[in-house]
Amino acid sequence: MNEEQQKIQGAHVAKSYQNPQYIKYVNKSEKPKRDYSSDEIVFAWICFVMGYLFCRVFPVVLSPFGGFLFVILLFCVTAVFLKLKGAKFSVKTIMFAVMAIAFSSSLIISSNSFLYWLAYVFALASYCCFVWTACENGVKIGFSGFIAADYINAVFCAPIASVSHVWKAAFSGKTAGGIKKLLLRVTGGIAVAIIPTAIACALLSYDAGFNKIMGEIFDFDIGNIFSHLGSVILGFVVGMYIFGLYISSVDKYSASGITEEGYKNQIVKMRAASSVFIASASIPLLFVYVVFFISQWKYYVSGFTGVLPEEFSYAEYAREGFFQLCAVAFINLAVLIAINLIMKRKSEKLPIFLKVLNIIYSVFTLILISTAIAKMVMYIQSYGLTQKRVYSTCAMVVLAILFVLIIIKQFVCRISPAAFSLVAGVLLFAVLSIGNVDAMIAEYNVDRYIDGSLPTVDIDAMDDLGDAAIPELVRLYKYMEENGYETEYLYFKTESYLKESASKIISEKENDDSNALERFFSFNTPSYMAEKALGNIGLLKVE
Repeated sequence: MNEEQQKIQGAHVAKSYQNPQYIKYVNKSEKPKRDYSSDEIVFAWICFVMGYLFCRVFPVVLSPFGGFLFVILLFCVTAVFLKLKGAKFSVKTIMFAVMAIAFSSSLIISSNSFLYWLAYVFALASYCCFVWTACENGVKIGFSGFIAADYINAVFCAPIASVSHVWKAAFSGKTAGGIKKLLLRVTGGIAVAIIPTAIACALLSYDAGFNKIMGEIFDFDIGNIFSHLGSVILGFVVGMYIFGLYISSVDKYSASGITEEGYKNQIVKMRAASSVFIASASIPLLFVYVVFFISQWKYYVSGFTGVLPEEFSYAEYAREGFFQLCAVAFINLAVLIAINLIMKRKSEKLPIFLKVLNIIYSVFTLILISTAIAKMVMYIQSYGLTQKRVYSTCAMVVLAILFVLIIIKQFVCRISPAAFSLVAGVLLFAVLSIGNVDAMIAEYNVDRYIDGSLPTVDIDAMDDLGDAAIPELVRLYKYMEENGYETEYLYFKTESYLKESASKIISEKENDDSNALERFFSFNTPSYMAEKALGNIGLLKVE
């Protein structure tokens, strides 16, 4: 290899290092060493701290307020260091930050442990996308149909690809020698101080007050020590993940190598099925659907007429309809995706035959969805709301939106059903999380009982709502007391439940051995409102 060729190869290697998602290294052994700037070194150490804090507020069900504060701190600190690297916060990037903080607020607004986990995971996933897009990474810049690819890169590929960089950065350059010297000096100083300190303590131990204070200072809880030690160790792992995401984003590294052009080329290669093959595969399935609709016509129409089939209870009727919906909807969705991926076409424009198939499958599915929603409404009118009924209805609504968008796409090619359905799902999830759905369920059931449209309130089902239901049950209790319902079974059931709730809160407070910081992190609004409501009827002392 002559000198000119060596220069060309060296330039190629340098260029591939700067933008490795598009160009591979000619010779991996010649990859230049990564130098870390002072702000990257500082952020590496901060990532360890963030990892420790993440572990301290985990599980988030026990420390909801702590989890909320952690999300805000994580975004704020990372945003500062991203700005130091010249990151540009686009509308898409800011949207991820706003969504994460908004959804994590459900940790203090709600008391629903299921929504706690969903909101917290969503917030952390949004953080990954926030960091990834802040450095202008992505299969396609801006809002596009490559959401799944960008999500996989941000949450999985990017952090794992650079997971070891945190140690290299933390102990890089002059910093490594300085830290080693500092640790040696601190350790040596402590070792020298042990003997004179022990002698001083022994001489001063004659004083009872001194002994008491020293006893309190060194009264260690061995379990608490191991808890903090475990948080430090696991915090290193979390810190490696956070810094790996940061470095991969800054270096614009895409571990999967997914590009818009490559993605489109792969799709083109998959289009090998002829329209005759697609028709032969689709018509039998569509025929089965038609026969099924005809045979079950009265069964499905009853959901709209409000007449319950004789062989079903309301619970069985609504539940069976829901699971039938899920099975058929997902089968149809899978079939539509497969058809659109493998069918041959001369251009990106959809053939008429493919458009017709998409519309037919979508219409069939929407018939099932609308019927199932009608049956669920019938069920709710008879028995009221519960968490599962709300979740089921929301799932059906998102599915309905998806298939409506698929129909629209056949006429308006530029829209993305996946992206718009994702937005719809996020908005519904926001209503559930930020709107304190448990309190809304309790309020709905109590309101309907008071106006006479609901024969009773299921106290056992209300128990699933946790502290969020207590203010509404207190309102129900007061209503029955003021209107002479003291002899009703529901009155005794409600009174018994409220007394048990108050006793449980009192018992938890008496046996609470957590420190002030842990109690602060465990705060949430529904618990505070529940204690206040119980205090209003004299079952609890409100401090």
